[in-house]
Amino acid sequence: YTRKEFEDRAALPVSFERVAENSGYLLKQSIEPLRDFTAAPSHINYILDPDGIMRRIPPYLRTQERIYPHLGIQIAFDYIEKQPGLKKPDLPLDENGSLMIRWAGKWRESFRYVSYVDILQSYLQISKGQKPLISPDIIKDAICLIGLTANGYTDSKPSPIEPECPGLAIIAHVADSIVTGKFIRPATFGMNAFCLFLLTCAAIPVFIPFRNRVTFPGGLALAILEGYISFILFEKTGIWLSVVHPLFLILCLFLFSSIYAKLTVDKEKAHFFTLSTRDGL
Repeated sequence: YTRKEFEDRAALPVSFERVAENSGYLLKQSIEPLRDFTAAPSHINYILDPDGIMRRIPPYLRTQERIYPHLGIQIAFDYIEKQPGLKKPDLPLDENGSLMIRWAGKWRESFRYVSYVDILQSYLQISKGQKPLISPDIIKDAICLIGLTANGYTDSKPSPIEPECPGLAIIAHVADSIVTGKFIRPATFGMNAFCLFLLTCAAIPVFIPFRNRVTFPGGLALAILEGYISFILFEKTGIWLSVVHPLFLILCLFLFSSIYAKLTVDKEKAHFFTLSTRDGL
């Protein structure tokens, strides 16, 4: 390839690593001869949730000199620009400006994996006029990611669907999500609030008859129905509704109805006791 062809086809990663607690970040990147042949360096950072699971990435990181897009976003946008009929989608970010990773499945089952040694061996075989181990058609016009994927590699972190997921797979999942237009879309505050309002309206017939026998099974049924609807909505559209708040609302309504029923019964017993003693019964 010429330099221009290489710049159009290749992207090299950079990473920002914290030097020490409460300090700045160190920019780590490829050696200078390679950097000179890429037009747009892109970062490979990700965000670990408090439970240690990878679920989101920062779409862009900014320094005083430039803005670094995530590598998965950069290569997906570059790919889309070269495909007629495709256009760049808007990225659905959460309230913190992060992009939630849509996992296509376990990475070895979702993407074709080829050993880099086999690629080099195939190149030598083709140059000698021999049949290659890996046909060039496998990687022709495809997005190819090169990196370490061995188990136990320091860059491997747990994902929601497997205990170890290499950093290279995160890039693949992000790129796949953008190219296919399938995202996890966190529900807005207004959407979650509206769902809570609908849930409250549905709960009124269940909890208003405070001493009705259907109160507990009805509340349980509401919780199961809410979880099922949230799952179907997530499965079909990628919209991620809050599940904790509706369950907490159902629990609060159930506890309120139980406490109110207990207080009402005690009050009535005290009232009848007072009437019976006053009438000399």
